[in-house]
Amino acid sequence: MLSLTLSDSRACEQARTNLFGAVIGKFPARLEAPALRDLQDRCRGTDGLVAASAALERQGRLRDALAYAYRAAVREPRSATAWNALATAAQAAGRRGVAARAAAQAEKLSPLGQQLPSAPGRSPGGPDGGP
Repeated sequence: MLSLTLSDSRACEQARTNLFGAVIGKFPARLEAPALRDLQDRCRGTDGLVAASAALERQGRLRDALAYAYRAAVREPRSATAWNALATAAQAAGRRGVAARAAAQAEKLSPLGQQLPSAPGRSPGGPDGGP
C-alpha cells in the first residue's frame, strides 16, 4: 500500500511539472493531456485540480479551467480553496451566478470566515448546477 501511495505521489509531482512546463513552453505540448489526466486521477486532494484550473485559465481555456475547478469542489466540498478556484474560473468564464455561489461557499468555509482574495460576488449555493 505504501509503495502505491509513493508511486501516486511521484506521478502527481511529475504531472504538475509536465503541466506547467507545457503551459510555459518549456516542455512539449503533448505532455499536457496526460499531465491533466494524472492530476485528476493520481493526485490526492484538490491541489492538482486547482493548479490545473489556474494553468488552463492563464492559457485562456476558460471552459476547461471551469471544469477542473468544478471537479475540485465536488472532490472536496469542504475545501475553501477548491470553492475559491471555482469562483475564480467561473468569473473568468462569465458565469457570474456560479461565481457568486462558489465565492459565498468559499467564504463560508474559509477559516475565520474571511473573504478569499480572488472571490468575486456573494450569494448562497453550491456546485450542483455544474459549470
